[in-house]
Amino acid sequence: MTVSFTPATGITTTTDHVVPDEEVFESLATRLRPFELEREPIYLPDVFKAIRACVPPESISEDRHLEECLVSAENWFEHRCLKQDSIAYAVQLIDSEDNPETKYLSDVTLANFWLYTDTVHADPKGDKAEGRKLGYRERYKAASSFFSEFALFVVSLLNIVKALCDRGLLQISESAWTEPVTCEEADKEAGERIVEGSICVFPVGTEVTTGNSPENIPGGTRLTPILMKLLGDPEGRAVLNVLGEDEKPIASYIAYRGLSENTFVFLVSDALTITIPIDVLSGHADTLPEFAAVKGREVEAFSLFKSIESPHCAEIQFFYSNKQQAIKIKFEASLDEKGKQESEAGTA
Repeated sequence: MTVSFTPATGITTTTDHVVPDEEVFESLATRLRPFELEREPIYLPDVFKAIRACVPPESISEDRHLEECLVSAENWFEHRCLKQDSIAYAVQLIDSEDNPETKYLSDVTLANFWLYTDTVHADPKGDKAEGRKLGYRERYKAASSFFSEFALFVVSLLNIVKALCDRGLLQISESAWTEPVTCEEADKEAGERIVEGSICVFPVGTEVTTGNSPENIPGGTRLTPILMKLLGDPEGRAVLNVLGEDEKPIASYIAYRGLSENTFVFLVSDALTITIPIDVLSGHADTLPEFAAVKGREVEAFSLFKSIESPHCAEIQFFYSNKQQAIKIKFEASLDEKGKQESEAGTA
């Protein structure tokens, strides 16, 4: 806290401080929690025992500074965390008539109230209910100082372990210092994670057996861009039918109906996109359909495009505006200025 004194008035004021970035601090506190839990493998009394067991007593006693650091660490945890008989401050709530509403609560007690009732648990029972009488800020203020102190203590203990390793008194696997412990470190070590292969989609209820490649399990369909879109938007399912001269279907292609501003964008057979104004449904469209090949699928797109030229035509069936819709596309042959035949697309 910051304490200010005004000589002219004799008034003393105090301003307390808390960690401003609360979410980051919550992450820090939860990372520290395993050091205090007896069931965890990094429970600090067990860590101290392991160090004492692995480092020859005569070796560490010869390094007075290291021995003092280790003893200091053991004492800090015993008195600050286990016995809680070493406190930085204590708080008591009193009413307007100087009657106590709570007993004296230490900074460690309040910090643990914050951790167990406000952060990782919600258990304001028994003694923990006392801390709730003081309000959230009082609990968070205590947590700000105590868990920051705890974090510095853990870093100090890590430095002791490093010093013991540097002196050859403690043997720890090299991977303990090099193995990634954050996503950023893992990405840096492995590089961009790209896995080549295939993904298959199966009907709901399919029993997927272990030890088999997805391609060898019956009922699967290899995942394609259209199927990926349909998994996220089943109502976008569409079908493009190629109609013969008698307007009966002679071929069908799976498609996906997407929306972009005031247009439908149909992806057909993962090879061809057809862009059509939505106004075509009301008969007011004044723009012709636009066709484009998917990169790398130009041959398939051209073949599909040619299959719906006159005398054939295409009909796209899809769901939109809560009902089934259909758009028919026809190509009419015409002559250009040089007398060469070309195709023009129109919708109906």
